[in-house]
Amino acid sequence: MSTIQRIQRSIEGWEGKVIGFMCTEFIREGDLHMFHRIHSMKDTIRGKSWSERHVFLFDHLLVITKQLKSGTFKYKQQIKVQCCDIFDLSDDDGKG
Repeated sequence: MSTIQRIQRSIEGWEGKVIGFMCTEFIREGDLHMFHRIHSMKDTIRGKSWSERHVFLFDHLLVITKQLKSGTFKYKQQIKVQCCDIFDLSDDDGKG
């Protein structure tokens, strides 16, 4: 089984075409903190303005998921990478 197929099978609730039809190369994966504006009083009470996500980067697609306790992932969003610029920065870039 290819890496792309393994990742596809680990994502629950996938929407759209199969990753293997759109992409030929897996590049990397990792955790991401997505920061967002607080839109409601409920969010203010919780005090949480970010969400933990796990992302998979392929040659034509960025897949955003939420990691589940079972070790699988819940589909959240996909972004076609030809529509954006992606830069690999080290964790300390832009500090100090």
